[in-house]
Amino acid sequence: MNFAIRYVDDKEVQFSDDSYVFTISSTGYSDIYSSIYDLWRRIYKSSMPTIYEDLFVFGLSVFAIDKRMSRKFAADNWSRDISVYFPVHNKEPWESSTELIARMLAFLSGDNWDVHFYETDCHYAKEPIQNRYQIDPTGFQEVCLFSGGLDSLCGAIHLAEQGKSLLLLGHNEYPKLRLKQDAMAKTIGEYYANQRIQFFDFSANARAPHNIDGRLPNNENTCRSRSLLFLSAATSVAGLLGDTTKVIIPENGFISINVPLTASRLGTCSTRTTHPHFLKCFSQLLENLALRHTIENPFQFMSKREVVECVNSTEAFKKTYAETISCSHPCIGRWHRNSNPINCGYCYPCLIRKAALLGQPLDQTAYAPLMYSSVREIMETDAMKTSDIKALMASVHRYKSADDRQIKRLIKSTGPIDAENLDKHLHVYKSTMGDVEMLLQREIGYSEDKT
Repeated sequence: MNFAIRYVDDKEVQFSDDSYVFTISSTGYSDIYSSIYDLWRRIYKSSMPTIYEDLFVFGLSVFAIDKRMSRKFAADNWSRDISVYFPVHNKEPWESSTELIARMLAFLSGDNWDVHFYETDCHYAKEPIQNRYQIDPTGFQEVCLFSGGLDSLCGAIHLAEQGKSLLLLGHNEYPKLRLKQDAMAKTIGEYYANQRIQFFDFSANARAPHNIDGRLPNNENTCRSRSLLFLSAATSVAGLLGDTTKVIIPENGFISINVPLTASRLGTCSTRTTHPHFLKCFSQLLENLALRHTIENPFQFMSKREVVECVNSTEAFKKTYAETISCSHPCIGRWHRNSNPINCGYCYPCLIRKAALLGQPLDQTAYAPLMYSSVREIMETDAMKTSDIKALMASVHRYKSADDRQIKRLIKSTGPIDAENLDKHLHVYKSTMGDVEMLLQREIGYSEDKT
């Protein structure tokens, strides 16, 4: 399927009649929209460097296509064939990176990408409007992605413990989740008052594009390209703070590698949002674009339990950890007359979160907000919500029956892994599976001997 991204003000550019065209503008009506422009204009003093503008528009556009094109259009109901034209202000570095970009996007989303670029004089970011809400960019040392989950909380506290001043950046998908993110960030700032720690959020979304025959029908709910949007946004903000400002994306190594729990989950459930191969490709793209920012995951070789243990003695963690939301569907509480974001307690991320906190020298009643207090309660009250629990059981069974060589093969099945780091990833996998087994054993009596 053919797509094109066009600035609303770019009246001259034309595409084939069968191309679905997304319009984009920071002001007025457009098919793709984001509030990142408001954050940009509050930071920069003169003109927005076009390379950062292009990078964000690229990430936002991929996110829009991924979200709006249903996988039902694919021959196998999964891998879509996508050809797209992106607008940029200097085509040469982008065009020389087309092969890298196509490989990166294919790895990230599981689709076949054919990417093209064309030059434009139009801009997403225009001259800033000076007002009393301007942000002083001096003092921030690093940009840290802040989702409000347990890993992002630990990442922010871990960096704050090192004396870092942080701009915490979050994607505003749900207004009430944004309130939680902001509250946690303010608490961290109170405990590290001698440093500058401040939370900012941005929104991003897309309407259905259109071609000569009308709007693209349906949409897609597996949006695996979110991390590209997050990293593109974070890098654009980092560029306004300084041309070598680091971008930190904190996530435990088990979820980063994301070994499929069962063979049947190799496709749709095996996202690669922080897989080291994707981060390596994105870093290479930045280098090709002559950008000097580094992308780091400080928890790449840690299990979630080890991530927690990095900061669990700090007062900031004790005060805030119970409010973190790691759930894959935090708004599910609406169906149970709870309008606030909540951890369901039965999805894969929730179970890994609970396994990481199990046995910690913390208030064990403070797992809240949790819809279900225990695995046993879920299994006894709602069989429709046990698929991830059963998959984790199957994964523990496979782990207990496997030797290190077989586990390494599983790890390598998720994507290219540097050979020198394979033993570190093995440690993370075994450590996490041990935590999961302990959770299942304590809550439902599940156990089996290692063969």
